[in-house]
Amino acid sequence: MSRYVFNGTTRDKAGIALASATATVYLADTTTAATIYNAKSGGTAVSGAALTTDSGGRYIFYVDDTDYVSGQQFDVMISKSGYSTYYLYDESLF
Repeated sequence: MSRYVFNGTTRDKAGIALASATATVYLADTTTAATIYNAKSGGTAVSGAALTTDSGGRYIFYVDDTDYVSGQQFDVMISKSGYSTYYLYDESLF
């Protein structure tokens, strides 16, 4: 069992970091929430596959290779009140 890290930074159109935005992870091209984790080992899956960005607009999550095979892709939906929702596409598992 191995976990692989994914991370990114969210910014608005002016390039300012979106703190406290919601990053929700889906299996690519679906509305199925991915099974993600907050830590490299241990713990339980994140409920609803939703994370909150930190003060710098950053998010981080881990995917376990017992849940997905090599090549699995993920979409990350970024949302925050007062901003347009957008997607980051095709984050690939190793």
